[in-house]
Amino acid sequence: MLLNSYYFIFFFTILFFGYYLFGKTSKIQNILLLIGSYIFYSCWSLNFLSLLILSTLVTFFIGNKIRKAEGQAKVYWMRGGVFLVLIQLLYFKYFNFFIENFNDVLKLSGMKDQLSLLKIIFPIGISFYSFRMIGYLLDIRNNKLKEIPSLLDYSVFVAFFRVLLQGLSIKRDLF
Repeated sequence: MLLNSYYFIFFFTILFFGYYLFGKTSKIQNILLLIGSYIFYSCWSLNFLSLLILSTLVTFFIGNKIRKAEGQAKVYWMRGGVFLVLIQLLYFKYFNFFIENFNDVLKLSGMKDQLSLLKIIFPIGISFYSFRMIGYLLDIRNNKLKEIPSLLDYSVFVAFFRVLLQGLSIKRDLF
């Protein structure tokens, strides 16, 4: 769904009016925003929607573990959560980059065998939502959140389509 398409205008209009007409409470409004954000994201790739949802659930779970942990356990949970998010990001964005550089080193050393590149397509907005997840984990670790959000509020925070749009402006020529 391109931002200058009739589909997006229709989608945004429905979401906008639904948000104000049917949203009597912030919970209903957040449900509408989350459903709208997931619909928007699934227009780019239905396969990567499950990655977004799974990452959201895992970091929310880890955030709760960080909040309840004491001492060194808090640090371990935070490091583990950041590690999981970064591994996901590095795999999708930089795995082929590392293979290409490794192949260059092999070529310079005279070896003819090369590793083949993987056909990896990275999810739209993965950098944006990955760093939002890391920021959330760090804020919990540093006690910067006055109140821990619900799973619904956190999911909207991560998947809000307006934030994910920032990653599309760079990649719009690909689609």
